[in-house]
Amino acid sequence: MTFPDALFLDLAAAVKKLVGVPIIAVGRLGDPAIATEAVAAGKADFIALGRALIAEPRWVAKLTRAEPIRRCLACNTCINEMRGGAPIGCVVNAAAGRERFFADRRPRQGERIAVIGAGPAGLTYASLVAGGNEVTVFDKDERAGGAFRYAGKAPIFQEVAANDASFERYVGDLVEACTRKGVTFRFRCDVAAEPHVLAPFDRLVIATGARYRFGLGPIATKLLDWGLARWPLVSPCLSSAKFRNWFYYIGRRGTANRFRQLASSEQTVVAIGDAVRAGKSKEAIASAFEAALLP
Repeated sequence: MTFPDALFLDLAAAVKKLVGVPIIAVGRLGDPAIATEAVAAGKADFIALGRALIAEPRWVAKLTRAEPIRRCLACNTCINEMRGGAPIGCVVNAAAGRERFFADRRPRQGERIAVIGAGPAGLTYASLVAGGNEVTVFDKDERAGGAFRYAGKAPIFQEVAANDASFERYVGDLVEACTRKGVTFRFRCDVAAEPHVLAPFDRLVIATGARYRFGLGPIATKLLDWGLARWPLVSPCLSSAKFRNWFYYIGRRGTANRFRQLASSEQTVVAIGDAVRAGKSKEAIASAFEAALLP
C-alpha cells in the first residue's frame, strides 16, 4: 500500500507505442478514475484488476453507475493467506471466498436502525443494510473511521508497510456509499451522554470498538499521531509479533456492555466488531457482514 497508484502505467504506455497489439496495464489501478483516464488517454487498451476485484466484485458495475466502490487497502492479505495454504479472504470484503455462505443473504427490511460507532464495522454494517431500512450512524468524533485511521500510521498492517492514505480513501468511499444510500450521520454525538437520541429506533447496533486497558489509549494514539511508531529504534519493537498480539488482543477490551444498558426492553440490540471482542480489522468487518446479511 506504500506503492503509488498506476506505478507501471508509463511502462505500458511506452510498450503500446512500439507494438501493434492491444496492451493491458496492471499495478495499483483499482481507482476507477485512474483506470478510466488510463484508457481514455490511450496509455493502455485494457486494465487488469486483481485484488481490487476481491475487495469489490461489482467494481465494473459500480463504475458504470458512478457509484463509490469498496476500496482495496492493498494490504496483501488475500495473497499472503493463500500462500500460507488458507482459502482466499479479504479484510474489507468478508464475502470473498465465502460466497456460498452469504448466498442466502436476507438483510433486515423496514427497520429504524441506529449504528453506534463509525469505524469500519459500523460503516460496513450501515452500507449493507441501508437499502431497505432507515439508518443513522452516531459517533462522538467529528469524522468517521474510528481507530481504523490509526492503523495506517503504524509501521505495518497485515504484514506490509502501512500507509494512512490507503485507509483514508477506504473510509471516505465507504462514507460516500452510505450517504448515497440515505444513511444519516450524526457526528460529535456521544450517545452515552445523550441516550434519548436512541429512543426512536427499533434496532441498536453497537460498533463502538475496543478500549485500551490501564488508560493507555491516549498514549498509543499520540505515539502514532506524532510519527514515533516509525522511528528506526521504535518500529522494530512495534512490528514484533508479541507486541502486535498485545496491541490488537490483550491490551484492549470490548465496550459493548456499556452501551447495551442504553437500550429499552422493546429494542433489539446487536453488538459487532471489537465492541464484542478486541481483535483485528478483518474479524471486525466480518462480524458486520454476518450481522447485516445473515438471518
